[in-house]
Amino acid sequence: MDRKIVLSERLNTLSRTYFFDVKESTKGNPYLVVTESYKQKDAEGFTRNSLLLFEDDAPKFLELLTKVVGEMAGSTTGQTVE
Repeated sequence: MDRKIVLSERLNTLSRTYFFDVKESTKGNPYLVVTESYKQKDAEGFTRNSLLLFEDDAPKFLELLTKVVGEMAGSTTGQTVE
């Protein structure tokens, strides 16, 4: 069953598209669905992966995300993590 979408944003990059959808649960609580979509190599179609983030977990999630993104930005190695 589809949930009510409260807010929806999209980020297009060279190789992927990210969707940020705030939805409302059946109890009226908001939650975030982050979905990445990318074209499959050597195949037709797209791959989609989603992460659900609930309101109670958002502050700690944001704190840790900010920390690791800060570390990525401060990295001088130029290496990427796969």
